[in-house]
Amino acid sequence: MGANAESMELGNDHSIDDGAVQRRRGSLHVSLGRAQFKRPLAFSWDCIHLTDRILSRPEVLQHLKLAVGTHGGSGAAADWSGPEMLQTSNYSLVLLVQLALLTYDLFVNSFSELLRATPVVQLVLFIIQDIAILFNVIIVLLMLFNTYVFQVGLVSLLLERFRALLVVSGLYLALSIALHCWILNLRWVSSHRFVWTNGLETLFVFQRLAAVLYYYFYKRATEYLGDPRLYEDSPWLRDAFARARQ
Repeated sequence: MGANAESMELGNDHSIDDGAVQRRRGSLHVSLGRAQFKRPLAFSWDCIHLTDRILSRPEVLQHLKLAVGTHGGSGAAADWSGPEMLQTSNYSLVLLVQLALLTYDLFVNSFSELLRATPVVQLVLFIIQDIAILFNVIIVLLMLFNTYVFQVGLVSLLLERFRALLVVSGLYLALSIALHCWILNLRWVSSHRFVWTNGLETLFVFQRLAAVLYYYFYKRATEYLGDPRLYEDSPWLRDAFARARQ
């Protein structure tokens, strides 16, 4: 019995040793597998990083555009000239909407006093006019966000060119809302009586002067936003970027 017990204990020790060895071998294989997996992964990441650095160089992009234009024929690939190139048809549609809103604003400023006997109609016209001014500002901001100059981070250059428009637009919108509220407040009850105070005359004059400046700066901004240099890489943009970095 003693011999059998000793043999069983020895067998258990051997089985325990064999299990420990198997576990160690398994962990060794796992660690080797992880090491072998990490090396290709790091190599792939280095390749991706190097490719991104190469493609981000302006001269490489210029060669790629020339290659696409040479081998792409007359298709869409040959017309590619920037990441967000504004098409002529899209610009024409946006310009038409902007001019229509400006024309409506000019119409209300010119003929709204002829409808002072019907304050409800005046209220509707004034509300649409204020919304049209706000829509025009939003359209300009969306076009600025679509430019390549904005996408490369030259926001200061855009603000330098369009600061006057944004300031005049905000001032004109505030004066228009104040004038409309004052006129309707004075004429809503007694619409058949001519009401025109000194303060209302002053506000009217400033609002009309702001309207002239608003039309001028907005028309100039729409013409400037049609410049193709704003939507593609160019030597002018590179010089501006170099000056901004200095």
